[in-house]
Amino acid sequence: MSDITLQWLKTAVLYEISASEFTGIPEDEASRRLENLTALGVDTLLLKDVGSDPALIPAGAAEKGLRCVVGLTGGFADPAAIKMQIRQLTAAGAAGFACMENAADRETIAAVSQMIREEFPETAFIVRKSAPAADTGSDIGNLTAALTSPGIAIIQSGDEIGIRAPESSSLWETAEAMKDVENSLWQKAGLLIRFRRRLSALRSDAPAEVIKNGDPLICCRGSEDQKILIVIRKENQPWQCRLPMPEVRGICPLTGTWIRADFPEDGIIFSGEGTECGVFLILRTLKN
Repeated sequence: MSDITLQWLKTAVLYEISASEFTGIPEDEASRRLENLTALGVDTLLLKDVGSDPALIPAGAAEKGLRCVVGLTGGFADPAAIKMQIRQLTAAGAAGFACMENAADRETIAAVSQMIREEFPETAFIVRKSAPAADTGSDIGNLTAALTSPGIAIIQSGDEIGIRAPESSSLWETAEAMKDVENSLWQKAGLLIRFRRRLSALRSDAPAEVIKNGDPLICCRGSEDQKILIVIRKENQPWQCRLPMPEVRGICPLTGTWIRADFPEDGIIFSGEGTECGVFLILRTLKN
């Protein structure tokens, strides 16, 4: 991600979904779908397939506290058409626009970004990188990576947040059922989203350092005021990992993880029994 233009994007969690999920259905059903997302903790919809039709922006999104970011596709060679599209969709409630990075259109996209800054200063413009998301080997691992990595957090509807059962054809029927299932992916997703929005170390612009690039994947994020360790284990078997971080003398698990942490004199030893993800708050360090 790049080109963050507004403060709210630093803690935003974008839920990517087709605008068709809210069209051609009863008003109460559309309202229920929006309520499911706000219950999860999402604050922004990333709407696909809107085109130039303002009617495809869910009418009740703003009332539920949801911003709408619209995906832009094509037409970058015609600045006048883009300007008209943005004006119409902004008037209908769009808080921002997003596009995929494309080398052929890079200069034009940069010009569109500059135009939006100048003519629509309250509107966000997001350039999405085309690199694939990290494959951590598990649904909750992918979700943890998405919500704790630098850049704007974007999650997609589907299995990765536990709202579609294999036997179900309805995304939203399963969404409601998973809300009250203890330790479900739905509940874990909500917890991670709240961390993303609350902890300064997980803001989109917070510095990140990969401590160990492998299995487990371990990353440290944040500033001197607040630091977070993210640990993602992919293989489902007993494991142990020693980190040379002697300055760290205390961490607090934030995600109810089964990952254990011990503190010998020369660092931290993480260990576990299988596939796990953990978000840990560093409590204190030794002063030099």
